Amino acid sequence: MATSSTTHRTPGGFGPPDQPEEQKLRKQRLLDAAAAGLLRWGYRKTTLDDVAREASVGKGAIYLYWKDKHDLFRAAIWRANQQAIEDLKQRIATDPEGGLPHRLWTHGLLAVLANPLVAAMIKGQPDLFQD
Repeated sequence: MATSSTTHRTPGGFGPPDQPEEQKLRKQRLLDAAAAGLLRWGYRKTTLDDVAREASVGKGAIYLYWKDKHDLFRAAIWRANQQAIEDLKQRIATDPEGGLPHRLWTHGLLAVLANPLVAAMIKGQPDLFQD
């Protein structure tokens, strides 16, 4: 039920960069809610109704940005990975020894563990991805 104006330039489903601020915020709330659902109940038990309710939007709003549950959750995971990468870059940049191998390793682990969804993926949380 996606509209023809829906453009997915990245796996994160962020589309064109010139979206109104309200749409960007709604997408962020939906991605936050999808990530929370994955962590709380896993893929199988989290419904689009749960995500919409958590994000305080109608279920139809999800279909403005993503074609289905799988697409939404993939976007939430992609975004979590991007957030962890940005966190890692920032940690390295602020550490005078950030480029040294042992510091890269430390910063990488800290960035992963600081993001709950990425940490759950790394730890192999059961039911996170199972249909």
